[in-house]
Amino acid sequence: MKIAFVMRSFYSKRIAALSRTVLELAVRIQRDGHQVVIITDGRTEKEEQVNGLTVRQCETHGLTRTFRDLLDRAQLNNDLIYFHCSLLGAVLSRSAIKNVRTRLWIHLYTAKASFEDLEQIRFGEYFNLYKRLFTRNYFFSLLVPQIFIGRTLQNVEGLIVPSYRLKQFYTRWMDPEKISVLIPGCDNEVYQQSDAGDELLRAELAAWSEGKRVILHAGLASPLRGVEDVLRVFAMLRQRDESFVLLLMLYTDDGEGIGEEMLASVRQAVSELPSNSVNLITQPVKNAFDLFYVADVALYRYRYTGDIPECPLTLLELMGRGVPVITNEIGALSEYVPKENLLKNWDDSTVAARIQEICCTDGEPARVQKFAQEHFSWSRNSQGLREQL
Repeated sequence: MKIAFVMRSFYSKRIAALSRTVLELAVRIQRDGHQVVIITDGRTEKEEQVNGLTVRQCETHGLTRTFRDLLDRAQLNNDLIYFHCSLLGAVLSRSAIKNVRTRLWIHLYTAKASFEDLEQIRFGEYFNLYKRLFTRNYFFSLLVPQIFIGRTLQNVEGLIVPSYRLKQFYTRWMDPEKISVLIPGCDNEVYQQSDAGDELLRAELAAWSEGKRVILHAGLASPLRGVEDVLRVFAMLRQRDESFVLLLMLYTDDGEGIGEEMLASVRQAVSELPSNSVNLITQPVKNAFDLFYVADVALYRYRYTGDIPECPLTLLELMGRGVPVITNEIGALSEYVPKENLLKNWDDSTVAARIQEICCTDGEPARVQKFAQEHFSWSRNSQGLREQL
């Protein structure tokens, strides 16, 4: 069977969450004997090979016509279109979806936003982080009339979502029998190889962390993802036990208002902590996942559903390497993180106590790794979907 994966933005130089999901599924479907192509938008017509898959960039014509152009292209010489998008992307594509004559699956990654999603946003952040809050497609889905959701899904053979929370949401407009839940995995086959810089950094981290208890926070340097909360909890722990150290692996996104100003605030907070107790890494790391092994526990506090995927893949990859993840209950995280490490209400003292408990529990890394291997497998979790082809 010829299958076209369709997505608006595909990154081959860095493995972002959506690109990874598409690649991990596509390589397994192609291995099953199907012919797979990934169709995405680009400024010019271009074709490349990524992990043995053909990625075809197609010149498109503006936001409203992008999806139509991609879906029209995908119908040529393909038996199934597997369309990956947000709810807003699907609704904007509804006229194109209506005209698709090929078998069509849609993989939806978001629900309709609500004002309740903003409950944990602080007043000043509405101005300081307005690009991150109000210019992303998740927020604009507030404007989507519910009747449009039903009309968008009328011509869809199958709907795939990454959580049971999303399945419950979409059963209002679609037969539950046609909705599949595909939990992401941590058994990645698609990854970027470490380079010499990564190898040197790994050696430095091994020496720095020897004999220490390492707390890790990796990702966007954003208050919406808890870097300030992590620093505060670490300072509390450090006063109790000097064996605790903090590894921060942060990147910035100036295009959405998360840049050097936030990083400067982090550097200032780090300077007020004991010398050499924090290792702040801001340079690009080609394969960050190979560095997670030094961590004893990872800590995140998410305050806005629209700022993260339904399931941040980093959390699964950490647990797959035996690193316990402590985070708060938001979105669908209750479906992925063990309940003993999921906080309904964030309290610094409670978080610090849980970190100490984890670090003093024998066999905790092996238990966490086993949990991840049992629940988060691209190969196993996609098997039912692949059998429908």
